[in-house]
Amino acid sequence: MPTTSKLLTAGGSALQARPGQADAEHWPRLRDDPAAGEGWLPGRGAARGRAARPERAAGSGRGSATADGPASATVVDGWSPQGDTPVHALILTLDEERHIARCIGSLARVVTSVTVVDCGSTDRTVEIARALGARVLVRTWVNYATQMNFAIDAAQNLGGWLFRIDADEVLEPELVDGLPEFLARLPVEVAGVAVRRRIEFMGRRIRWGGIEPSWQLRIFRAGRGRCEERWMDEHIIVDGAVVRSPFSISDVNLKSVTWWTEKHNSYASREAIDLLDMRHGLFPRAGGAAACATSPGAALKRFIKKDFYARLPGGLRASLYFLWRYVVLLGVLDGRPGFFFHLFQAFWYRALVDAKVAEITAHAEAHGVPLTEAIRDRTGFDVSPARLPAGARLLGDSA
Repeated sequence: MPTTSKLLTAGGSALQARPGQADAEHWPRLRDDPAAGEGWLPGRGAARGRAARPERAAGSGRGSATADGPASATVVDGWSPQGDTPVHALILTLDEERHIARCIGSLARVVTSVTVVDCGSTDRTVEIARALGARVLVRTWVNYATQMNFAIDAAQNLGGWLFRIDADEVLEPELVDGLPEFLARLPVEVAGVAVRRRIEFMGRRIRWGGIEPSWQLRIFRAGRGRCEERWMDEHIIVDGAVVRSPFSISDVNLKSVTWWTEKHNSYASREAIDLLDMRHGLFPRAGGAAACATSPGAALKRFIKKDFYARLPGGLRASLYFLWRYVVLLGVLDGRPGFFFHLFQAFWYRALVDAKVAEITAHAEAHGVPLTEAIRDRTGFDVSPARLPAGARLLGDSA
């Protein structure tokens, strides 16, 4: 599979609407349809139709599957598949009951099916996803890349286009009805579609500090895209051209700052593994894994990270990066929430990564153990080949 893609331009203006709340009245309503094919078949008008049957809402398992079995069929009342341009959504979850219905609801008018890959939720995530007609697969977590590639493989035979979206993200409503037509017009050499991504933090959209515009390859042809195998900062790689689109997604996480910092503490461990791999070549990579098929901007960011930022002294680079984003790139204009966001992400998170790299390196030297063993001892991530699931390869570099 080629590892680079030329970027085409399709134009389109940015969308401005802010996603609404995940009120139950706006969820798609389900009904049984024995004649329907596998998965979730949407159409027009998410609020129409009868309420879900009690056994479905209780998570009886209809419209779900294990890793070894297909989903039973469900269809949204009054809706129909998207003609000759089917779009299949892929969502990875862990305890996302606050977000999953909102995410699926935002996709309802344009996707043909939803596949959720869960890694052991203890809340109502799986129940809600099943009640909304998603196919639910359960798989132990290794890292984002292996989990996403598992989801891609599970949906590969559905054909059409695959849409990678996080559970706490929503597809913005303006122009969304034009997505199937937009995809249908693309020439065969186009394998991927980039959408704009927005972030909200503490109730405010973060626009400055280099955050916007952010183009991410989220839609790609089935059979022509994979998630590159890295511990952190992974992207979808496609074997064709990438076109920018007028569509947008928004990351609007409803959880607390405490949750955010805990998540980024885990991210910091993974990015420390990534930096150690850059220095020492710890893990084999698939050919061209360093390439980015999303946009030249993303490729430039990775080049700066690997060939400039990673060469600066630990600690100092976190301070310089925060000043660059907050002062030079005008992150100060994002207000009080923006101050915390840029401080946490540009300084605290980056300093934490540096501290973990120093800790792992010192532990390996002090105890005379390989870096892979020091990684396991200090972060809890076991990156030895024996700990990876059958069929997975040892990886090397996800916020």
